[in-house]
Amino acid sequence: MTVRKLLSAILFQTLILACSVKGATRPMIRCYIGNWEVNQNDNGPYPISKIDFSGMTVLDWMAIDPAMTSPFFVNGWEYSGSIEKIVRRAHAAGVKVICTLGSAATESRFLVASNPKNLPAFVDSLKNFLVAEGLDGIDVDWEPLEPRDTTQWKNLIIALRRALPRPRYLLTSTSGNSYQVYGTVQSYLDQVGLMTYGMGYPSGGYLSDFSSPIYSGGHVEPFDNKTPTNSIDNVVRGYESVGVPASKIAIGCEPGGEYWGGITGPFQAITNVINFRQDIPYTTIMSKYYNPYLYHWDNSAQEGYLSFDTTVTTDDWFLSYDDPRALKAKLNYVDSTGLGGLMIYEIGMSYDPKTGINPFLEVTKKYLGR
Repeated sequence: MTVRKLLSAILFQTLILACSVKGATRPMIRCYIGNWEVNQNDNGPYPISKIDFSGMTVLDWMAIDPAMTSPFFVNGWEYSGSIEKIVRRAHAAGVKVICTLGSAATESRFLVASNPKNLPAFVDSLKNFLVAEGLDGIDVDWEPLEPRDTTQWKNLIIALRRALPRPRYLLTSTSGNSYQVYGTVQSYLDQVGLMTYGMGYPSGGYLSDFSSPIYSGGHVEPFDNKTPTNSIDNVVRGYESVGVPASKIAIGCEPGGEYWGGITGPFQAITNVINFRQDIPYTTIMSKYYNPYLYHWDNSAQEGYLSFDTTVTTDDWFLSYDDPRALKAKLNYVDSTGLGGLMIYEIGMSYDPKTGINPFLEVTKKYLGR
């Protein structure tokens, strides 16, 4: 570690200690940012100089590949050289920086790297990488996490925790619907982040749904007329049922949403759905789709949506998305249920380069009292 990085780390730990002395106990606000959005010249889609670190407590930098050896940057995830600048600016603001290990469709690579004969070297390489870059932890994003992977996944989590002791390092894991396996390893994790966004999908036997509703509002799926429609609250209860304490759970929020062509709202039959799309950025929604006359707020789901209804069914569309109002509702839910925090995937989707403002960070900054 260079002298500059060492001094930065000392300053960061001093800031964290000062915050704890003052009694700052707000839930963790973890924001993901992709390494494709920033670069070392600070002129990427989301310039480092424009990131408002006061709107978060942890920045999660995406992503490194679960390859067996460093430098880990393969499969198009190129190391841009921006991480040193991000770490320096974040630490100056008292914000920790962790990195995501993995992402979608990385199961096969995880299985190789976490094989018992490879695991010790793999964990050592990760620890060396964190130390060299001045990072503060790892977020394990093993996707998909299948039942057959359980033993190797648990062994990886335990090995990482032993190599990355508290309180210096954070160890988190991001989860889809594999809540059954988390009860046995939750003691090794500082937080379990739930991917409670993009929850609607046009599957047979199901209804159209919101992207990230807090509650089902009494709605049930038609295939059995008793299964509640997707909701954050249902997912949270599932994790709590296997022993994950509320204080370690973070719900997810995505600054964007899902487009359903051919229908006009939630809880409709999906027979006529055309051109379904996910992960539409908030900035795109506001510039291309938003009209105040199309906007609706569902009190039971605590989620907003746009509805375009015409005399021609094929021209109709429904767009469910998280906006600042929905983010505030999710933060209220975090407080009312005693959860450990909220994660935003990913914060660049709401950055407006024309104004230099990120409305989602404006909400979280006020929530954190900064």
